[in-house]
Amino acid sequence: MDFKTQTLTWGGETPYFVEFIDNGTILKHYMDPNSDFAVFIINHEKAVVIDKKFENSIFTKLVIEKSNSTVFKPLFYSDKAVVWGI
Repeated sequence: MDFKTQTLTWGGETPYFVEFIDNGTILKHYMDPNSDFAVFIINHEKAVVIDKKFENSIFTKLVIEKSNSTVFKPLFYSDKAVVWGI
């Protein structure tokens, strides 16, 4: 990601969208409707690349976006895992 030019590529290709997640604030920019992957930039420190079909998946909402859920609640946290319960 080149923050000066606002361009982003992965493997020489432009993503379907890029989503910036900063301390609970989410900002999404759609870039290339023909692309098959998406990029999440988390707190300007980490990047996660996933297939665009997982844009609204439970994994994306709970793990990447850390969105509040009325159905799933985290029961246990460690450095490498989270256990979710209903």
